[in-house]
Amino acid sequence: MKTGKQAGKATNTKPLTLKLPMLFPSMTRPDVIIVVRWNFKEGDVLPLDPDQCLLVVSCVYGEGSLLIPDFLGRPHRIVKILQPVGSTMQLGDPLFALEPVEEVLAREESVA
Repeated sequence: MKTGKQAGKATNTKPLTLKLPMLFPSMTRPDVIIVVRWNFKEGDVLPLDPDQCLLVVSCVYGEGSLLIPDFLGRPHRIVKILQPVGSTMQLGDPLFALEPVEEVLAREESVA
């Protein structure tokens, strides 16, 4: 299994859900992936460092890492982890929800 795949895609500034990408060239929807470890938790702001491991998964080829997406362009906070440790998932399944930090700060300031 290749390590270092980027998770999902970001297309706008609204909260977004990133999905499990293709982890190896022959991966298809029936292939089962298991979440081994998250390196971040809900509420954490992801650093703009695409070399940092976001989570570790296991599949038929062994363990691999999904890196922090390099296309986010600005800090994002993990709003919800949709696949906790031990979960099984398949290609395209939702992994987690993010929202840009600027929007979070603006919303918190308007409530205060």
